[in-house]
Amino acid sequence: MSSFPELDSPDCPGILVPQKVYHVKGQGNWNPIPPISLQRNGTLGVRLQDALREPVTGLVNGRTIPTLSTTSMRAALRIQWPGYGSWSVPNALHSLDHTNQAKPHNLAHVVYQVAKIVRSFYNDVASTEPNPDWHLGRIPFSQLYLVQLRNVSAGSWQPVIAYEPR
Repeated sequence: MSSFPELDSPDCPGILVPQKVYHVKGQGNWNPIPPISLQRNGTLGVRLQDALREPVTGLVNGRTIPTLSTTSMRAALRIQWPGYGSWSVPNALHSLDHTNQAKPHNLAHVVYQVAKIVRSFYNDVASTEPNPDWHLGRIPFSQLYLVQLRNVSAGSWQPVIAYEPR
């Protein structure tokens, strides 16, 4: 079962990867930032392989500045790929660039950051033996799409990823 069932639609590129939603106990009155849905050239999702080539062109609202955190300039990215352990990169998503002017990153650059991190996850764990249905050795990175980013805890985001088998 998908952890993001409301995204199961004919517009979704392929099959949603059924990640468990990351959850922190004791977050109390935490209010999540609304999800960031991604569309490129009129279709839902951005192929991660394409997002590795900056700038990400054709991205709807690609020049807007997304809110990644209400308390920090950085946020963690968490991946809960089925059959693999929880994987995260603290301070992975940067709201500002590293220049003297500290300009805010736009959505297209955030998508680029996420694509690099998902590729790192893919390379780090691809040789381990997980759930055979979702073994990364059988799923080409070029067939993965970033559909949405979900704020799953204060300062943490989880990518919603689809796999388009050919």
